[in-house]
This record gives sequence, structure tokens and C-alpha cells, in this order.
Amino acid sequence: QNDEPEIVLKRFRESFPKWNQTADPLGLVKVLDQGQQGSCFPAGTKVTVHDGQLKNIEDIRFGDGVLTHKGRTRQVIDTMQRLYTGDLYRFFVKGWGTIKMTADHVVRVWRDGKLFWVRADEVIETDKMVVSRGVQEQPAKFIDVADYVENLQCDGDRVAAKHSPDWVPRFIPADDLTCFVLGLYVAEGSTDRTCAGLVNRAVFTMHEDEHFEHEQIMSFAERIGVSVTIQKREASKAVNIRLQGCVIGRLLEKLCGKFCNKKHVPPFILTGSDSQKLAFARGYFAGDGSRTRYDSGRVASSGNRVRSLQIHSAAASRVLSQQLSTMLVSLGMKP
Repeated sequence: QNDEPEIVLKRFRESFPKWNQTADPLGLVKVLDQGQQGSCFPAGTKVTVHDGQLKNIEDIRFGDGVLTHKGRTRQVIDTMQRLYTGDLYRFFVKGWGTIKMTADHVVRVWRDGKLFWVRADEVIETDKMVVSRGVQEQPAKFIDVADYVENLQCDGDRVAAKHSPDWVPRFIPADDLTCFVLGLYVAEGSTDRTCAGLVNRAVFTMHEDEHFEHEQIMSFAERIGVSVTIQKREASKAVNIRLQGCVIGRLLEKLCGKFCNKKHVPPFILTGSDSQKLAFARGYFAGDGSRTRYDSGRVASSGNRVRSLQIHSAAASRVLSQQLSTMLVSLGMKP
């Protein structure tokens, strides 16, 4: 575990000199020597990496962690590229976008109530493509503050910044309340800084009528033992809810990002349980979403046009947009 990836791969190849021609003797992975033929994706195909971002396949490097079809993060031990002449099959997948691949690339589909692995040239229009849920075998139960905030002083299960009187629990439950508040922070949160540029508190800017969201923030603050101040902004219906203490401000920055165009979903939520993902999504869309009814175009048996409900949101962060799409698809939604 502690060796560099290059050393691990070198040792692996020395132990199994024909690893790229046969099934892995360890039974962990099966990699076949494709030679001049074989299944491939073209440049530009998006690959989900360990933190939920989407990277172009040509940018994937040795040692990167990528999401497998079983929803687990595994390290890339080699890459390859080749010239290809022949047909590329392009699929328009509802809720996910366009995917292109060579004819013999296999995909997993749901057909006639069963799961199949089929070649790209055998996919039919009524098939449903299967995507990874990306759920850990053991989702995180706590957030260890010491994993994200440096230079802390400890007193048992409590931590504080050096020379600071503001103590918080070192382990914060990663339950629905915490995940909801993290979603709110991604949508509506920021941090205040001292004149020296040091973080001194977390700030949520909310509408004054969002009472449920206010209560959730207050409950979270009470849980971790930090004081809260509420300030109404002049000439608007907005309020600033401030959670005092530099540790909580630095923690939220590390988990969720610093500026609106740098915000992201905390990694433990992307690989967490459905409950954690859903609580985060509810918090995010409560802060930065709007509901709209629209005509879906379908006509019911009564003759009335079906009306549906959508939630709209706009994000300045491209990474956040990609992560939200991945997370919502894993919950069975179609963003």
C-alpha cells in the first residue's frame, strides 16, 4: 500500500510476465492483449475518476483512480492507444448524453427483464444501458476533522486551531443532517476572513423565509457546539447565518471548495450511500434550485396533457455540474 505506483506495476510485471495476455492469476482483473484489434473508446470519451469528476479518456494517466462498472475505485495500471479504421457506434443515453465506442466493445444492458453483456453492434433501441451506482461497501459514518484541517490541537475527542478557544468535535456524524448542510453550503455558503487572510467563520446567505433551511443550520451548529449569529442584510430579504470558529470554516472549504466556480461535492458523499447522496442533493437544490412545471408532451388516457415537475439549477463550477450529474444518475434520476 505504501509503495509508489511505478514500483507496484514493476513488481506485478516481474511476477506475471504474461499478465497482458491471460487472466490475472490473482483473479482480480482480466486484461487481454488486444493487439491491433479490440474494443476501444475514441478520444473525448468521459471517464469518472475517484472524486466524481469526468476526465477525457486520453487524459487518464497511470496511477489515476477510476470508477469501475461495479462502483469501486480502482487504480489504472496501464494505458494503451492504437490506430483504428472502422465503424464507431454512437449511443444517445437518456439522462447521460452521448457515448461512442468501437463495434466490439461490450456494454451491459437491461433487456426483457434480464441483464446482458452485449457488443456495441448488438445493442437495440429499447435496451437500457446500465451505469455504476458508485456506492462504497462501507459508506463513511463520520467526518474526521483532522483529515481536512491542519495544525490542530487536540483534547480527547475535541479539536481546535492553535491558540484558539473554539473547540469542535473531531468526529462529526456523516448523517442526513450533515449531508444536507453540506449541500446548502455548496449552494449558498462562503467564508469570512480576517485582515490577515485567515478563515474565521463559515457564512450561509439565505432568504429570510427559508425557515426549514435555517433550522437545519442551527441544529448542525448546536451539534458541533459553535455559536451562531444571524444578520439581516439591508435593502433585501436575505440573511447571513454565520457559524463562528475558524475550524468549521476551514473544514467546509476543504470539503466543498472555496469560491463559487470552485465548489464541488465532498468525495465521501460521491462514494457514499443513497441516503447521503439524497440528503446532499436536497440541501443543494434547497439553496440553489427552483421548481418548474412543464408540458412533457405525453397525453394521458383521459386526453389531458401530462404536467411534470422539474428542478432547475445553474452552477458556475463545471466540476460541480459533472459531479451532480454522476450522483443523480447513480440515484436513478435523469439530469
